[in-house]
Amino acid sequence: MLEKLAIKQGYAVAIGHPRATTISALSQWLPVIAEKGLNLVPISVIMAKRIGIPRNLIKLSAK
Repeated sequence: MLEKLAIKQGYAVAIGHPRATTISALSQWLPVIAEKGLNLVPISVIMAKRIGIPRNLIKLSAK
């Protein structure tokens, strides 16, 4: 469902908690998302794109 939404509108937003179920799902999903034409990005990238901030000005470091 989330993948279809992302393909349809160009993005989709989901949350995940650092729990075993989330980690397990991500470990299975991450290796195949590129084959589906999808990318996993921080919400800041989506928001910046929506309001017109150039991607090179977005800080992508984790804290």
